[in-house]
Amino acid sequence: MLAFNKDLWNRVADDYTPPMKKTIQLTNGQLKPFEGRYQLKGGDGDADDIAEITVADGHLSIKHEQDVTSLVPVSDLEFVTEDQSFDVIFTKASDGSVTQALVNNKDVWLKDK
Repeated sequence: MLAFNKDLWNRVADDYTPPMKKTIQLTNGQLKPFEGRYQLKGGDGDADDIAEITVADGHLSIKHEQDVTSLVPVSDLEFVTEDQSFDVIFTKASDGSVTQALVNNKDVWLKDK
């Protein structure tokens, strides 16, 4: 199908599931720079715009409101939930500090300094 007069979309089977990304192991030292408080860019500043990320047993744990989710690495900057229902891509500054997280290629979360 041609969508928007420019994008070619191919039909997939009704039971299609995307391939799972291969996860890797990072040390707690490699994970430590991701820890911190993140705020949704463009949010109104209330509680649902805040997320806390901590290191827990070789993965990242993200707490948003009352939900706690594990993030496992697929590269040194990309993480997925254990069921791979969403991904998070982090950005680092030239000094190696983590500056932001991009969730599902749309929501930008800025790390507090």
